[in-house]
Amino acid sequence: SRAALMKSFAHLCLSVDRMDIFREPVSLQDVPDYLDIVVRPMSWSVIDEKLSGHQYLDLQDFKVRDT
Repeated sequence: SRAALMKSFAHLCLSVDRMDIFREPVSLQDVPDYLDIVVRPMSWSVIDEKLSGHQYLDLQDFKVRDT
C-alpha cells in the first residue's frame, strides 16, 4: 500500500540520521531564534505522526511538503 511504502521510505531516511539530529523538533527554549531562521521546521517524529495520520496523499506530497 502507499502508506506502507511512505512509512518504509521515512524509516530509510531516519536510518541515515545516525546521530538522531532530526529525530525530535528543535527546542525553542534551547534555540529561541530558530523560527527566525527555519521557515518550515520538521523532524522525523513529526513526519512519523503525519504518516500515521494519513496526512500525505502520496510519496510526492511527502517529498514536496516536508523534506
